[in-house]
Amino acid sequence: MPDFSDTERRLIQLLEVGSKFHFEGVEYTVSAPSCKPTVAKGECKTDVYVQTTSAQGEKVVKISVKQKNADFLENKIKHERAVEIFGENADEIIMRATESIKEQFLKTPIVFFSKKGHTDAKSITLGWKFEFVNKDGGVLSASMGLSRQQIIDVYSGTTLPEDKKNAIVNGKVVENSGVADYILVIDQEEDITIADFENSLQTIEHFVDTEQPTIYFACKALNYRAEKDKWDGDRPLSVYVDWQVKEGKLSAELKFDRPLTIKGNEVGNKLRHALSELHIDANNFEQLKGLLNNDCTIVE
Repeated sequence: MPDFSDTERRLIQLLEVGSKFHFEGVEYTVSAPSCKPTVAKGECKTDVYVQTTSAQGEKVVKISVKQKNADFLENKIKHERAVEIFGENADEIIMRATESIKEQFLKTPIVFFSKKGHTDAKSITLGWKFEFVNKDGGVLSASMGLSRQQIIDVYSGTTLPEDKKNAIVNGKVVENSGVADYILVIDQEEDITIADFENSLQTIEHFVDTEQPTIYFACKALNYRAEKDKWDGDRPLSVYVDWQVKEGKLSAELKFDRPLTIKGNEVGNKLRHALSELHIDANNFEQLKGLLNNDCTIVE
């Protein structure tokens, strides 16, 4: 099965110089080699950049390619990727999303003396990773609550940083070349024809208004496992737990204000230090029950 880059490549080959297509009653002729804009790091929103001429003059068609039935899914999202998706207001958007389910976070167990689900006994939560899903994904999940304009921004890239907006096209930096105006929803398993292209091409505004896509998020725990004295990597955390020893007891405060900038290693090492100060390890983990502040929800 062709992968996403193969789909883009086939579209670029289809829209070769001299190719003609119709859109909203106008015939366009491709006037320069179509290409995929590039940026120094990461990706912009435009997958295929097409320069055309018509009876109305020159026009650039900047297309975001979306696979038919593809989910809007990403896991273990890093801060840089969040900025690529949401633009420079990414922190504010993620904080608003996680704070919308703050009560659920506060009720969620963060110390596990016994096994629960996939969480091992003798585990302590460091924080929660951030994922995008195409439907509500459990207790710590909800709609991102984006406005129509914000959803348009997500698909088009209008709020991207300048280095993502102004991408490289055929060797030259072109202003706003990384901001898509159109979206093409196609089947990756089938070869695309000009007729398919004409039938599927639409403005991003039209796509958002007709499809009304909803973007959901889900927060998945990153846990310290005392038996192995480890956690699953230095993952960026959308919400993290500030573990401290206060008056001889282990205290936890959930922090929502630094989304995806605080990572697992920083929180995990701070927790290790706190447990060491309390002389707690895997061998006497049960003793932690008497050393927890009231701000810690537990699974006994």
